[in-house]
Amino acid sequence: MITIKKIALSIALLVFLLGGCLCFAASNEIGRDGVYVVYDNGIVKDTSTGLKWVSGPDKDTPWNEARSWVQNLNLDGGGWRMPTIDELSGLYKKGTGDRNMTSLLKTTGWWVWSGKAEGSSKARIFSFYSGRRAWGISGFSYSGRAFAVSSRKESKNQWVEVASVPQKPSYPKPAPPSNNVIERHGQYVLYSKGIIKDTNTGLEWKAGPDENTNWNEARSWVQSLNLDGGGWRMPTIDELNGLYKKGTGDRNMASFLKTTGWWVWSGETEGSSKARIFGFSVGRRSSGIRDYSFSSRAFAVRSRNDG
Repeated sequence: MITIKKIALSIALLVFLLGGCLCFAASNEIGRDGVYVVYDNGIVKDTSTGLKWVSGPDKDTPWNEARSWVQNLNLDGGGWRMPTIDELSGLYKKGTGDRNMTSLLKTTGWWVWSGKAEGSSKARIFSFYSGRRAWGISGFSYSGRAFAVSSRKESKNQWVEVASVPQKPSYPKPAPPSNNVIERHGQYVLYSKGIIKDTNTGLEWKAGPDENTNWNEARSWVQSLNLDGGGWRMPTIDELNGLYKKGTGDRNMASFLKTTGWWVWSGETEGSSKARIFGFSVGRRSSGIRDYSFSSRAFAVRSRNDG
């Protein structure tokens, strides 16, 4: 006697053999935009990352209101949270829609809050006007918006994958040796892994994430850098001054050091609130508030003698 269970297993096997998957959805798809799918409940799914998005009220929103809206969102079973700054950056697609993101996410704002806060007065915020990460005053609301994101796995009443064909595993190509020269420019040599060596001083440099970075974030990034055997540290103000070459590249330094920032933190501190920072716009040594991040970057340096 043919049972429903046997029929279901037969369908699953057939789908497997055909190299596909069988899915059931509780919400109806009503539109697509590249990797994005919008459903009739307003959820927008990024099929490349699996993240689901909901845009909040289209009105000027400070950080606390954005957090409150997300915490109270029970759409589609809940599980929503504020996005990380990296997740917001992943939405940014210059020239897409009228806000440099998929047009399926409806908003007239230019800024979207992340869930990362610092104390009670600041939080990370992403600009879809320029693609820039920044720190914003939590009470700031002009053109600020709330987005909610969910990365939870789909439940059985949403999407259920019955069968899928395992893909052939891929193996990364072995990394080139650390002494593999990619390019030279004057005294600077660019090696694989993004390491730049100053052949005059013997110093090796690595530019950090090209995003607004305060001193504590810069120190944390350098301390966690294990690239090519480690040994990295924050530079001294004199070492940063040695990089300054007026008229060289677009930041008055070797163009191999990729950055759009104008300031680079040193490891030298002044008390508990300040640190030395170098301005590459005018070649100036300065003291900066450690919480300052606008146009500031992290560089790592090492003076390892590797022959």
